[in-house]
Amino acid sequence: MKKFSVLFFLLCAYLFSVSSLQAQQLRMPDIFSENMVLQEQATVNFHGYADTQQKIEVVPGWSGDTLKTTAESNAEWAVKLSTPKAGGPYEITVINGDQKIVIHNVLIGEVWLASGQSNMEMSADWHPEYYKKDIAATDNRQIRFFEINNISAPYPQKEVRGQWKMSTPSSMRTFSLAGYYFGKRLNQELNSPIGLIQSAWGGTPVESWTPVEVFSEHTNLAVSAAELQPVPWCPMRPAVTYNAMIHPIAGYPIAGPSGTREKRTQPIPGLTRRLFLI
Repeated sequence: MKKFSVLFFLLCAYLFSVSSLQAQQLRMPDIFSENMVLQEQATVNFHGYADTQQKIEVVPGWSGDTLKTTAESNAEWAVKLSTPKAGGPYEITVINGDQKIVIHNVLIGEVWLASGQSNMEMSADWHPEYYKKDIAATDNRQIRFFEINNISAPYPQKEVRGQWKMSTPSSMRTFSLAGYYFGKRLNQELNSPIGLIQSAWGGTPVESWTPVEVFSEHTNLAVSAAELQPVPWCPMRPAVTYNAMIHPIAGYPIAGPSGTREKRTQPIPGLTRRLFLI
């Protein structure tokens, strides 16, 4: 019995030490990672996680300034990061005591959100032979992709999983074709880095991309949402794709949305502009 008690105590001590190390681990959401593009001349809510009351320093390579903050009681921290005109590549260094994260190859330019249904979700991989020449000519270090996986959630989420990738034949072929051609045109005309964030799911209704609080403001929309019927290929419930695929990046500054129309059960006069702006 005594031997069992000692082993149990050692196990508890080990688990406590592991959980303590994990709690102190400095990290940022995937949207803030290597190869990312930040919106030029904007204020970015640059944030992450660390143990409560830990001191955090953020050093953007374009200015050399040191921004300081402290992790709050919920283990979250944030600083307001001011970006310069288009350019790069830069590094962003985040320091927490003896922990240091360096985000490499950061560009400053224009960031666009590619969102919609199957028209926006369709990639070159859907018809690889047809787009063979386009795929082969996509090497461009100034165009970057961040693809959000199709996922839904009943409540607003804080993070999305993914990684920023430079435009190459392998990364372009799985990304939104409409988004890619849009970004390529912008890059050619502006001669500026372009970041494209894909958040699209074929067949989804506009109601699933709408924040839940909007339904209380628009009775007709609430009625329309109540009439949605389940389908096997995508979620049809109000707000669920917004919660998982838009809300986590809502504070990430963008130049604008590049969207395709959403399927509606019935038109609601005067609401189109409101939903587009959301």
